Amino acid sequence: MNNDVFTSGEVARICNVSSPTVIKWIDSGMLKGFRIPGSKARRVSRKDLLAFMIEHGMPLETLDAIKTKILVIDDNVNFCNMLKREFDLDGSFDALIVQNAFRAGTMLEEFKPDIVLLDVLLDGINGRDVCKFLRQNAEFNHIKVIGMSGVYSQESMMEHDNGGFDGFLKKPFKFSELKEKIRELQNDEPSTLAKRQIIEHITD
Repeated sequence: MNNDVFTSGEVARICNVSSPTVIKWIDSGMLKGFRIPGSKARRVSRKDLLAFMIEHGMPLETLDAIKTKILVIDDNVNFCNMLKREFDLDGSFDALIVQNAFRAGTMLEEFKPDIVLLDVLLDGINGRDVCKFLRQNAEFNHIKVIGMSGVYSQESMMEHDNGGFDGFLKKPFKFSELKEKIRELQNDEPSTLAKRQIIEHITD
């Protein structure tokens, strides 16, 4: 990564904190950043991030060695193998595949993903319940969640979903579509529940 400018999501991964934490740093003036005209997205220059990291004793090697961490939760073995090959070939992602909700719970704590790619119809558990759990847990509610299904259309998913998904992809989809969705979510706005908690914290 040789960016001259970073999104707050990228800064979060580099500094090993959550995106809401980086937004608080920027909005409080602790970390020098700026907003793109006409957008709520925050950006930080490499120069300012480097100065911040040096001032706070953070390891500088992460500045150029960070990858987006993706946790895929899906019980379709062939689909998971295909995704893993694509992620590995791309090289800009650190992807971990799990095929049941129990294993996913363990990996959420150990792997600390930036984005969860979640089948909404997992065997034995509804994917929307998994997403709801993430949104109700302060440790995980900043994570972006992309729902997937070969059954639901995007329209029907949006009609009845209040579980906190940040995006949805209908299977089968091209890897280029997934990468585009990930890029969209790497803007620096936290997930819906996380944003609400920030507002509540400010107004307390």
